[in-house]
Amino acid sequence: MEINVDQNQPGNVQQDGRWIHTDQCGISYDITAKSREELESKFKEGIEKGATHMLHVWDTYDFECSYDYVVFVMQNENVKDVVNFHSMPGYYRTSGVYDLSVPFDQQDTSPLNYR
Repeated sequence: MEINVDQNQPGNVQQDGRWIHTDQCGISYDITAKSREELESKFKEGIEKGATHMLHVWDTYDFECSYDYVVFVMQNENVKDVVNFHSMPGYYRTSGVYDLSVPFDQQDTSPLNYR
C-alpha cells in the first residue's frame, strides 16, 4: 500500500525513507503508509493485547495530509460498531479489517464484510 505525498507540500519532508508532515502548530506526523511488515507487527501486537480484530484506518479529514493508523477491537466491543465509527465519510475511512483469529496471510480484509 502506498500513499502519494506531494513533495512540494509545505511541511512535508523525507527522513530515513519515511515522509514526515509538520503542521502549523509544529506537531510532526509520520504520514508514510503502513507497510505489510508494519501491519503484520501490529497484528501480532493485537493478539498479545487480547483484541479480536484490527482495523487499518485512514484519517481523511485533512485532504492535504491524510495518514493511516491501526485500531484494535477488544473482546467487549462489537466489530461492526467500531468499523462503522471509523468509516465516517470526510473524516475516516476503514481500508481493512483483520480477524485476529485467522492467520495474517489468509485474511479477506474488506471492510464490507463487517457492515
